[in-house]
Amino acid sequence: MEDNAFLTNSLKCPYNNVVRMLSIFILNANKAKKSLMLQTVNYKLIYANSLLVALFIAQTCIASVINSFLTIPKISVIISLILFFVAISLNRNTKFCKQVVISYALIFLLLSFSLIVNGVESCIDYILHYIVFGTTAFVLSNIPLNGKIIINSSIYIYIVYLIVFFLRIRMDYLEGDDLGTIQMGVAYSFVPGVLWAISLLFFPGFIIGNRYLKQILSIVVLIGSIYVVLFLTVTRGAIIAILFGCVFIAIFHLNKINRLKFIIVFLGGTIFLFLNIETVLEDFFYISSENSIGAIKKMSSLSNDGDVSNGRDLLYESAIDIIRSSPMIGKGVGYFEKINEIYVHQLFLQILCEMGMLGLFLFLFPITKIVKATVISNLASIYIIPIVLISSILIMLLFSNVYWLSPNFWFLFFLTPYHLKLVSKTDDIFLSRSL
Repeated sequence: MEDNAFLTNSLKCPYNNVVRMLSIFILNANKAKKSLMLQTVNYKLIYANSLLVALFIAQTCIASVINSFLTIPKISVIISLILFFVAISLNRNTKFCKQVVISYALIFLLLSFSLIVNGVESCIDYILHYIVFGTTAFVLSNIPLNGKIIINSSIYIYIVYLIVFFLRIRMDYLEGDDLGTIQMGVAYSFVPGVLWAISLLFFPGFIIGNRYLKQILSIVVLIGSIYVVLFLTVTRGAIIAILFGCVFIAIFHLNKINRLKFIIVFLGGTIFLFLNIETVLEDFFYISSENSIGAIKKMSSLSNDGDVSNGRDLLYESAIDIIRSSPMIGKGVGYFEKINEIYVHQLFLQILCEMGMLGLFLFLFPITKIVKATVISNLASIYIIPIVLISSILIMLLFSNVYWLSPNFWFLFFLTPYHLKLVSKTDDIFLSRSL
């Protein structure tokens, strides 16, 4: 028995040695591969590009800060142009995705054709903004990036925005002539701040630098932004956008099984709330209080008046009539404004009016792919960016504003799952380097 045991151990030893040697070889190969990647990555370029994207996404906040000291017309256009020229100068050798190039060209041709056919002033305004916002977003969405740098930079931007808001902007905002419009713009501008802060608090691994400092800053941004949205504005869409973003981040944080459970519970709760909205408002919110949530008070008031849509239903009816007259190709960009002298206040209805079912497919297809890629992603930091954009921009466009004039809509539109997957690989590389 002892001889057999000795023979067995002797036979095992070479096998173990072979396995050990193979393991060492694979480990060294991975180290060599990572070392090569570290050598080929231009860190300065990635830092610069990521900062440009953070500034582009937060340009509404930056424009508000600048205008609080200097009144500059079309400041957002100027900011976008500056970011465009800087991005182009830094990324001269960047190869753009053919799919994105074709999409950009098709939209430009569509705008040009609509301008010739309809010849309305709004169409001219849309095409000029698309040239600036769309082109800048097209470039920024295709260059080397890092999600962690974007998120961390955004926190600093929102800290500055909060400080300037409470010191200077708030007084101008409260004394504005068009208070409703100002309030709505302010409310939506703070939505990304809430979601950036929650992202860093949910995912401490996304933090670059001093962890405790970033968490404190995130808490300040979170509390300050929520205070502005809930108590200084009466914008219901901003509250919905924040809730949607929080749900999206929670789903992103969970594994596949728990994601399904969470989605089922959330949908059930949403349906219940929708069916019992008046009871919920009366029983769970103190509407008459001066310190109650402004949006909730507004919703309750409109509900009592029988007009929860705040007049949007008439615009929707007009849009549906236009869609019925040309359901496949629409009536061209600016046609609804030509008839009604105001935009639709609803993203999908506006697209259907302008481009029909074909246009709706053109816009929804890339965004749907981004949503799918984000839901099934591997928790890379870059996937937080689509979550923030979808929540803050798409939700807003469902209730107000025009997508042609939205820089962040175009950034979301030109993002591709392939680019996000490519960018996500830099997360591990950055972890191996002291930041």
